[in-house]
Amino acid sequence: MAASRSGLRARNILSLATTIETPINGIPRGSRPFSNSLVLSSSAEARQRYGMVSPTAERSRLGRQISAAEFAMILPGTFIPPFFTSFPHHPRVLFPFIWEYIKSSFKDRLQIMLGALSSKPSLFKGPQLKLNSSSVPATAKALHRSMSEAFALGDTKTLEKVCVNKMSSMLASSIDARPKGRRYTWEVVRYNKRWRYPRVISQRMAKLDNASSAPLVRQAVVRICSRQRRVELDGKGQVVAGSEKEANLVENIAMVALVNPVTWKQSEWRIVGTFKETTPESWESEKAMIKVVEDDRVKAYADSR
Repeated sequence: MAASRSGLRARNILSLATTIETPINGIPRGSRPFSNSLVLSSSAEARQRYGMVSPTAERSRLGRQISAAEFAMILPGTFIPPFFTSFPHHPRVLFPFIWEYIKSSFKDRLQIMLGALSSKPSLFKGPQLKLNSSSVPATAKALHRSMSEAFALGDTKTLEKVCVNKMSSMLASSIDARPKGRRYTWEVVRYNKRWRYPRVISQRMAKLDNASSAPLVRQAVVRICSRQRRVELDGKGQVVAGSEKEANLVENIAMVALVNPVTWKQSEWRIVGTFKETTPESWESEKAMIKVVEDDRVKAYADSR
């Protein structure tokens, strides 16, 4: 969870207005879009925060069938539930927050169910879309390990395979900024709370566009609790004295995959990043942002007719 809990420093390295924190595995962690209470005043700003382009450009991009690697954000309106102990304590805040979580969770489950039903070739045949939800936690665990090890070693090729382009580019830039000869080793000492984690805490599905050929985005956020160790090596491969750091971390790993609406085949999962839990303030702010973007889309559609 938070690098802030382990007392590690934060720095801004994303082009978006996003806070980056560096936990013990050295991997920058972006705060969720709209995780503060500021409401953007213009649709252009909101588009920038979402990583979105104009509707015309988006339709052009969808026309060439984008890959999961090109997806650069988590879906707007993603609710990442906090630990129960982190829920608001005041009833006037707690109960509305729980209600928002229930509504969000119901909507997410409904979207997935409708996505699966739409893949049925006929009423009496099963869905062609195979969700394999039970394998998602293990996949997130493996990708998280691969990403963290690759980042520690400076292996940009592996980062390109397991992360979306935005994330791998960000990590590669951080690797390039290291002093010459600096390397790290990274390892999971153990997984904590193994009876409960890793666990899917959010799973969603959405269509990128109204066009029938537009792919569906499948997104999963998996919470991983682990004790991690990082050691710095000098140019000769020797351990730098006093460089060993070890800490217990809780990370919310967001992954995306694209589903072809014709074949119903799913692409490989890729990591988008690690994200903070939703708070009452961030949720209200996010709903406001979504409204700004939706209003902008409606206006753009009306202007194009």
